[in-house]
Amino acid sequence: VSYGANAGGTRSVQQLKQVAAAVMLYPSKAAVNIVGVRDRIASDGTFAADQGANTAAAAMLDELLVMSPGLSAIRQAT
Repeated sequence: VSYGANAGGTRSVQQLKQVAAAVMLYPSKAAVNIVGVRDRIASDGTFAADQGANTAAAAMLDELLVMSPGLSAIRQAT
C-alpha cells in the first residue's frame, strides 16, 4: 500500500521491492496506490477510500490468501 501526490507512491514502492527481496520478503504483485491522499482525509481524521482503492485492497488480500500457505512452508523450512 502506498500513497502520495500524483503517482501515489509507486516509484518508492518499486525501489523498496528490491530491498524487500534482499531481506527475504516476498513483494506482492497487487498494489494499492492512493493518489491525492490529503484529499481523502476528512476533518475528523478518518480516511475515505475510493472504489479503486477498495477494489485494489481486496485484490491484494486475495493474493495474500493464495500465497500464505506456500510462504508459510518456506518460512518453516528456513
